[in-house]
Amino acid sequence: MWVANDGDDNSDDKLYAYDLITKTNIPGKNFNTLSAAGNNAPNGIWSDRETLWVADDSDDKLYAYDLTTKTNIPGKEITTKSTDDELHVDLFKSYIWSDGDTMWVSAFSRNGTSDWTAAATNREDDTAGIYAYNMWTNNVQGNPVWDGSRDTDKEFGNLITTNLKYKGNDRPRGIWSDGATMWVAEKDDYSGSMSKIYAYRLSNAASLGALELTGHVPSKEYEDFEKIQLHPSFDSGTTRYIASVPYATESLTLLPKTLRPGDKDGVSYSPTGTATTEGRQFDLDVGENTISITVANADTSTTSLPRTRTYTVDVTREF
Repeated sequence: MWVANDGDDNSDDKLYAYDLITKTNIPGKNFNTLSAAGNNAPNGIWSDRETLWVADDSDDKLYAYDLTTKTNIPGKEITTKSTDDELHVDLFKSYIWSDGDTMWVSAFSRNGTSDWTAAATNREDDTAGIYAYNMWTNNVQGNPVWDGSRDTDKEFGNLITTNLKYKGNDRPRGIWSDGATMWVAEKDDYSGSMSKIYAYRLSNAASLGALELTGHVPSKEYEDFEKIQLHPSFDSGTTRYIASVPYATESLTLLPKTLRPGDKDGVSYSPTGTATTEGRQFDLDVGENTISITVANADTSTTSLPRTRTYTVDVTREF
């Protein structure tokens, strides 16, 4: 187990390693490379057993390190500073958890005082919530490619969705999830201790259960419909896909199905297209065509995450 230590003068900014059985420190597994990377305020940590990410509350960044060599990996870092932050005094983003595809970061505003608190009436409190960042995307071959972009569809509790402060969880700290529920610790304004752990339902996330695309190739004697292969293969948790079709494919039909009965899907298409009663049929331009499907959660509970989710398919019609 690794434990982050934020030294007072940056001289002891490191991750200490401990044996889970003997509970003794393992000096050879300590991370002494944080200061050299600029990671001078280490807080929350998470690892996929190959890379270890360390949140830094002063840099608005998640630093990445190779778990074996302990060297910094700039190409896998996540910048948590966003344009939303510019509307507020400051955001404390220091506690993280990931399912391997998305990194969630707890955040609340601080008013510049030493206790990191702000009055409930302050405008900056409106940003208290859980922010989300995509870790990976896929290329045509299905190989993972580092992303690091913000994903507002997976966020909750900030201005994008429902504010946590109205549920009393306006100082979110440590977070953890089992994949179905996310628990968020709340810091007490006066004692500085964790006063409560709030639970939020991840399993109620708005999702598609299936997504099929068929291509239409007109001919003189019959109409030929062929299934279009998505890359990567469809999975409810994966929101971005690509596909390619030959020039002869002039249109496609989209057949989305929501994961839960009652949820609604809405489809937008660029640059052209008209909807049909059975699925959605769209004309394809030569080159890239983008389809977006937004699923709206029928459960209006404020503790559901997320209330909406958008799936995107980029279909390239060959020249």
